[in-house]
Amino acid sequence: MAQRESGKQRATRIPLDYFKAANPLEKWKGLLGWAALLIPAAWLGASYVLSLARGQEPDLHASRGPVAAVHQAWNAQCSACHVPFQAISSHSFVPPLMGDATTSDQTCKACHQGPIHHVNQIEERSCASCHRDHRGSSASLTRVPDSDCTTCHKNLKDHIAKTSGTEFANVVTRFDVDHPDFRSLKSDPGKLAFNHELHLARGLPNKNAAARFTFQDIADRGGPAFQQRYMAFFKAVNATDLVQLNCQACHQLDRADFPLTEDLEREVISGVFPPRAAGAHFLPLNYENHCKACHPLEATEIRWDAKADKAQFGNAKPAKANIAIPHRLEPAAVLTVLKDYFTTQAARGQAGFLQQKAKMPLPGKTLAEQLDPELTALIDRNMKQTEIEFFTTGFQKNCALCHQFEGDGKKRKVTPPNVPLVWFEHARFDHTAHRAIDCKQCHVAATLSAKSSDVLVPNRGNCLQCHAPRGVISGKLQGGVRFDCVECHRYHNGDHPWQGLAAPKRGVEKLQSIDELIRK
Repeated sequence: MAQRESGKQRATRIPLDYFKAANPLEKWKGLLGWAALLIPAAWLGASYVLSLARGQEPDLHASRGPVAAVHQAWNAQCSACHVPFQAISSHSFVPPLMGDATTSDQTCKACHQGPIHHVNQIEERSCASCHRDHRGSSASLTRVPDSDCTTCHKNLKDHIAKTSGTEFANVVTRFDVDHPDFRSLKSDPGKLAFNHELHLARGLPNKNAAARFTFQDIADRGGPAFQQRYMAFFKAVNATDLVQLNCQACHQLDRADFPLTEDLEREVISGVFPPRAAGAHFLPLNYENHCKACHPLEATEIRWDAKADKAQFGNAKPAKANIAIPHRLEPAAVLTVLKDYFTTQAARGQAGFLQQKAKMPLPGKTLAEQLDPELTALIDRNMKQTEIEFFTTGFQKNCALCHQFEGDGKKRKVTPPNVPLVWFEHARFDHTAHRAIDCKQCHVAATLSAKSSDVLVPNRGNCLQCHAPRGVISGKLQGGVRFDCVECHRYHNGDHPWQGLAAPKRGVEKLQSIDELIRK
């Protein structure tokens, strides 16, 4: 029987210096390690040489990926944005080691001015901290995640130097969770009287009359051109049909929304509206386009009847003065226009004034100085009537129908209407994106509002019907439309939202040639 090998005998067969000799596995590990080091180095070296040979930048093959479509011209020119050995984002841990990250902002500002977010902000971050490139040509540079906003706005008091009396929400983390109501909708700063309930009712009935306003009334007040325009817009067949206005009759997103007739083109549009509008905001309301068809500025002309008592001007017969009174005149200018009209009428013996009292002007004297005292008294009476009809609040005619006044007599001034062109002062809203929705779905109270002080712009609760996470609320499926911060809010120069892309604050510091811009 063979003797079994002992453990000591087996141990003697194991070389004690085995770790000094490389086995096949270790050899392969070493080779792969060197390959991982040398192949990229060779690739970068070849790229460097080939790029120089082709006249391109040496670091062509070191890109993190394609840039956004707006930067495609510099996809192979890293130096167009990157400053050597400088961090590009202040979010990174590298800036303390590689200098200030805002150094790269100077290259950004060659094309984008990029003003600060708010005058009271404490921290200033680099452009690339929020605008991240190299995410593909279809990626948006301005659609930043909410986390970039809530980094400060989840505890705003730690990020602003002072409030200057301005009210801010200290904590905002999500639109549907803790976003406050829109503060610009707390009250209406406008000083222009308007009754939505009356104008949206069929036939425009008022408190003392039944519905009776027809398209023929538009012709009688504004003229045949306005009648043609409104009948075509509302597809009316008969001039005796009652007028039924809608929101689009006044609130128009584009000049072509409510087309004008050729007769009105020069009178209404010239110098008032641009040829076309983008559609995000409604065009400003103005008298010539929206009011004149039904509310012409008319003065009553009191005529003297020669058969009546001359001393008392008895049996006076009012009539419509044959004069077009321009809009946008201050009261003193309106009175001057009408005084000249009545004086001329008296001197020429027209429109019922005493023809036998009219005189031809003499050199050196004004026309008013040569009028008979009786005619002068009649002119004064017309002027008093004019002041009542134009400037007496509650007279429901002419200027006083819509406007308020400050002062009296020659010092009387029209109170500035101050009607907001843009209601959302710190956000943006695009009406074009919401044109498929009936106006009354959001502006619910418009048909019942009789006071111009009513704020009819919907608040946050109305927006949450769509702009919130998808879910069932009170048994009703709601939400699903994006509700991130940048959907409504701008960042740069946020205190001045009504600035547009061509605003000076969004310009450049220095104009460049095409060669300087493309071949940075």
